[in-house]
Amino acid sequence: MRGLNLLSLAIFLVLTTLQEAWSHGDQPLSKIAIHKATVDLNHDAYIKDSPTVLGLKEQITEWVTLEYSSPKPSADDWIGVFSPANFNASTCPEVNPRVYPPLLCSAPIKLKLQLINQRSDFSFALCSGGLSNPKLVAISNQVAFANPNAPVYPRLAQGRQWNEMTVTWTSGYGINEAGAFVEWGPKGGDQVHSPAGTLTFDRNSMCDAPARTVGWRDPGFIHTSFLNELWPNAVTQAREVAPLACANRRKWAQTTEWVTLEFSSPKPSADDWIGVFSPANFSASTCPEENPTVYPPLLCSAPIKFQFADYSSPEYKDTGKGYLKLQLINQRSDFSFALFSGGLSNPKLVAVSNRVAFANPNAPVYPRLAQGKQWNEMTVTWTSGYGINEAGPFVEWGPKGGDQVHSPAGTLTFDHNSMCGAPARTVGWRDPGFIHTSFLKELWPNAVYTYKLGHKLFNGTYVWSQQYQFRASPYPGQNSLQRVVIFGDMGKDEADGSNEYNNFQRGSLNTTRELIQDLKNIDIVFHIGDICYANGYISQWDQFTAQVEPIASTVPYMIASGNHERDWPGTGSFYGNMDSGGECGVLAETMFYVPAENRAKFWYSTDYGMFRFCIAHTELDWREGTEQYKFIEHCLASVDRQKQPWLIFLAHRVLGYSSDASYAEEGSFEEPMGRESLQKLWQKYKVDIAVYGHVHNYERTCPIYQNICTNEEKRYYKGTLNGTIHVAAGGAGASLSPFTTLQTKWSFFRDFDYGFIKLTAFDHSNLLFEYKKSRDGKVYDSFRISRDYRDILACTVDSCPSMTLAS
Repeated sequence: MRGLNLLSLAIFLVLTTLQEAWSHGDQPLSKIAIHKATVDLNHDAYIKDSPTVLGLKEQITEWVTLEYSSPKPSADDWIGVFSPANFNASTCPEVNPRVYPPLLCSAPIKLKLQLINQRSDFSFALCSGGLSNPKLVAISNQVAFANPNAPVYPRLAQGRQWNEMTVTWTSGYGINEAGAFVEWGPKGGDQVHSPAGTLTFDRNSMCDAPARTVGWRDPGFIHTSFLNELWPNAVTQAREVAPLACANRRKWAQTTEWVTLEFSSPKPSADDWIGVFSPANFSASTCPEENPTVYPPLLCSAPIKFQFADYSSPEYKDTGKGYLKLQLINQRSDFSFALFSGGLSNPKLVAVSNRVAFANPNAPVYPRLAQGKQWNEMTVTWTSGYGINEAGPFVEWGPKGGDQVHSPAGTLTFDHNSMCGAPARTVGWRDPGFIHTSFLKELWPNAVYTYKLGHKLFNGTYVWSQQYQFRASPYPGQNSLQRVVIFGDMGKDEADGSNEYNNFQRGSLNTTRELIQDLKNIDIVFHIGDICYANGYISQWDQFTAQVEPIASTVPYMIASGNHERDWPGTGSFYGNMDSGGECGVLAETMFYVPAENRAKFWYSTDYGMFRFCIAHTELDWREGTEQYKFIEHCLASVDRQKQPWLIFLAHRVLGYSSDASYAEEGSFEEPMGRESLQKLWQKYKVDIAVYGHVHNYERTCPIYQNICTNEEKRYYKGTLNGTIHVAAGGAGASLSPFTTLQTKWSFFRDFDYGFIKLTAFDHSNLLFEYKKSRDGKVYDSFRISRDYRDILACTVDSCPSMTLAS
C-alpha cells in the first residue's frame, strides 16, 4: 500500500461516496399472488410506536415501544414487525415443508421489538387468529432509521495472502448511486481509501420457496474491499485522506501524419512502384527467398509498405510524373521513399527521397489496455524508443477530475536472435523499440480514470503522450450492464491504400471503424488469435497497434494466440508449419499483456463482472492429460455460477464445430482431435458459448453435445441449454473462407462476410448474443438466453455430480 507504514486492521470505517441518491425501489413482497383475504381491520383497534425516527445518533440498532389495543383480545393475538412497511397481509399457501406459519405473503421480520437497520422502513401489525390463521386487526404508523441505506454490519475475513484482510458489509447503495470503499490505515497514521466490489442477487437466484416466495426480501448490496500489504500484528484506524498533488499538463505530439510525394522517371512503366522505408538508410540489394514465407519484393531491407506509381496518377506511364499521399505512423526512426522499376519480383532502384522524421521518434505511443490478474487491476502497455538507460517509464493516472499518481512500468525488448527463422530473423527484422507495461491497482468498480504515458529523462525533463481514459472493470459477479465484443483474424490494413507483405486483410479497417463508432457501448474486446498477420515482417506490429489504438486505449483489448503468432517447426508448437514467419510467439507475448501465469503458454482466465472467460492456446497441445487440459478444467470448475452465470470458452482454432470447407474436406468438421477431449468438460461444467476464429466466416450452432442438438430452439433459450452453443467468428478482416455445400443439422446460421459478435449481459438471468457485419454494424443474427440460477444447477446429460441416497 502506497506510502504506509505499520499496516494491518483492527478499527476501520466503512464509507460511501454519494454520487446520486435515489430509492432502492419497491420491495416485491406485496406483489406475490393473493391466496385468500384475511383482513379484519377494526376501527377501535390501534397500534402505535415510538420513536418514529430511528438511529439519529448513527446507531444501527434501536429499541421501540409499542402501544396497542384490541376490542376483541385473544391469547392468540400477536404483533408482527414488517419491513418494508408496505406489506401484504394476505395468506399464501404452504408450498413445501420448509414454509412455516405465520403464512403471510409478506413474512414478518420477528416478534421482538429491537430493530436493526435493514435498508427500509418498518411497520407493526396487530393480528388475531394465531399464527396459522392470521387476521389483520390494526397497523401502526411507519418508522425508519435516519439513513436506511447506511453501510452496516462489517465482516472481516482473511484474504488469499497472509498480509491481506477483507472487509464485507451491507448497504442500500447500488453502484449507480454511490462508490463503496473503506478508509483505513495505521492507528494514528495516514489513511487511504480502498475501493470495494459490489454484489447483489434477486429472487431468480433462489431455487425454491420460501426463499423465492414469501421469505424473499431484497438483500440490498453486499460490498467487499481488500486491504493489502498489512504489517504483522499492527493496528489500524480510520481518519481523513490526504490529497495527492496534481502534475502539470505538458504538450504531446501526434503519432500519425500524411505526407505527399512527387516523383518522376525518364523511363516510366506500369510496374514502377514506391517503397516506404524506415530507418531511412535501407539496403536496396536483393536477398534470396529463404523459405515460402518470404515474399516479394525481395529486398534485403523490407519496405514497411509500398504502392504502385500509377495508383494516384493513371497518366504516370505516359508522362513519367506522379504524386502519392501516404499516411505514416511514428515508428521510432526516420523515413525515406524510393522509386523502383522492374516490378516487385525484380526491383531496381531509380530514385530516393529526402529523409523525414517525427519531431520525437522515441515518443510513447499506442497504449494497449488489458485486465490484470486481479479484478481491480488494469494494465497499460505501450511502445517507445526509450530504453531503461535513457528514461524511466511510468503512467500518470487517477480518477477523472481527481488527483493523479505515478505508477512505474516494466520494460521489455528483444533482438533478432529471439526470432526462430526468416523473414523475422532476416529481411523482415526491424528493431521493435521498447515495450513498457504499468499496473494500475486498486481501481474502483466502473469508475472512470484518466491516464497519460510518461518518460522521465535522466536530464530531468519529461516526455508525455496525450491523455486517455478508461472505465474500470466491474467486481466479479456485479449486477450491471456488461457488453463484450469477440472476433478473430482481423489483421490490419492501410488507410492510404498501400500494399503490405501478407496483404489480405481487406475487411480489417471496416471492423475497426465499426468498433470505434460504437465504443461507448463496448466494455471489453477479445481478439482471439491471428492478430495482425505480420508473419515475420516486424514493422507491421506497429501498424496494427496504431490501427487499434482508439479501441485498445479505451477498453481492455484481450488477445489469444493463433497460428500466425506462434507456429514454427521445431519450436514446441503443436503444429509444425511456418505460419508465424519465424516469430514463434515472441511478438504476441511481448507486444500485448495477458494475465497468464506464463505468457509463453498464453492460456489464461479472466473475469468481467458476470462473465468468466477461459482462453485456450490452440497452438499448444490441449488434449486430456496435458498441462493445458488441466488449466481448462480448473478454469471451468472454479467459477461461482451464482455470481458469474455466463461461462464462455475462447480459442483460436475451431475445437468445436465448423462447416468451413477445409474442415469438411477432412471429414472432421472441427480441428482434428479438437472436441474429443474437451466436450465432456464443456458439458460437465455447462459452458454456455464457445467462440473460435481461424476460419474466416461466421457460423452458429445449436446447443450441442456429442454431435446431437440438445435444444432445437434458434432465437430464445429459456431455462437450461443442455449443451454448448459453438460459434465461429473469424471473419473480422482476413480474406474470407468458403463453407462446404454439405448441410449439417447442427448448423443454425452461416454468413460468408466480415463481422464480429457482441454479448450483452443485462443481469444474472438475461444474455443477448448478436452477430454484426463490419460493413454497416447492423445485426444479422441474434439469440437470447433467459434463465435462473436453478436452471444452471439443473442436471443434464453427463453434467450431474454424484448424489448420496442418504437423507
